[in-house]
Amino acid sequence: LLETLAEGNDEVQRVAAWALGRMGGQERVAPLLHLYWNRRGDVREAIAWALAQSLSDPAKTPALPDEELAVELGHVDYDAARRQLAKTTDPGRLRVSSAHADDLAAGIVEALGRHRDIVLQVLSELDSAPDRLAAGAFRVDSAVLKTIARRIEPALAALCAHQDADVRERALRLLAKSRSSEAPARITAALAQPSSRDRTSALDAAALYVELAGARATGTTELARAVATQTNAPQWQERVAALRALARMGQIADATQIANSLGDRSGFVREAAALVLGQLAGTGNQSVLPGLLRASQDDVPEVRLAAVAGLRRVGGKAAVD
Repeated sequence: LLETLAEGNDEVQRVAAWALGRMGGQERVAPLLHLYWNRRGDVREAIAWALAQSLSDPAKTPALPDEELAVELGHVDYDAARRQLAKTTDPGRLRVSSAHADDLAAGIVEALGRHRDIVLQVLSELDSAPDRLAAGAFRVDSAVLKTIARRIEPALAALCAHQDADVRERALRLLAKSRSSEAPARITAALAQPSSRDRTSALDAAALYVELAGARATGTTELARAVATQTNAPQWQERVAALRALARMGQIADATQIANSLGDRSGFVREAAALVLGQLAGTGNQSVLPGLLRASQDDVPEVRLAAVAGLRRVGGKAAVD
């Protein structure tokens, strides 16, 4: 059945997964976890159901009723089967313990070496939590996530050079989320790419890495400098993205470099610079005061408003005046 699930067509794979689920047993968890990440759609749903059966106490797990697999005109009624799967596959039962962490990670690593659609599907699932790695339909603890992060790091680093921009972007974000030691170098390299999209993705990844790893983590100072250079990028949208990334980096951002953007030819960039200086003022950084005072005299109303909001955060007589 496992060989069929690995090699058969979609219809045969679905039936094989249901059969394995009916058999249950912890010994089938490892191969099912491995296959789960390499499948899509209905086959994956069936594997999830089989895993739910195998990971649960058989006495408490409802079996898929025979009538839901009725064959009509030579075809299984998969619509009815999927409705039943939705009832019996409880995400709470798809908890994977540390005993199966390596099996889960191995399946992910193999899937990350498949074709673009599978790779992007897996990366999207891993990237589905805002501030950490995720594990798709599985409930895992921090120890399992650490195992996954360690095992997939080489694959993510390689995918940063993938031909598809969506894949590169996701891989870079996941390196940042996993606080990988590879992240600063990969992000810095992406900031030097000719593609504006790659550079913009790298700006987001740089800020994310600093937010999650902390300002004192390896490579954060160098990352902040690399991000600051992008405030001189040719496109104003990219210069704004660089300023927003610096805002997220907090105190390691260079307030002087940000203030230099108040002289930018684009009002959007000047507004972003004033907003960032205002955010830094909220952290107690008094060095932003001259820049905010300068921005308060700008020709563009939005820039002046942003400066006034920042001056309120600074406080003191000079700001009030």
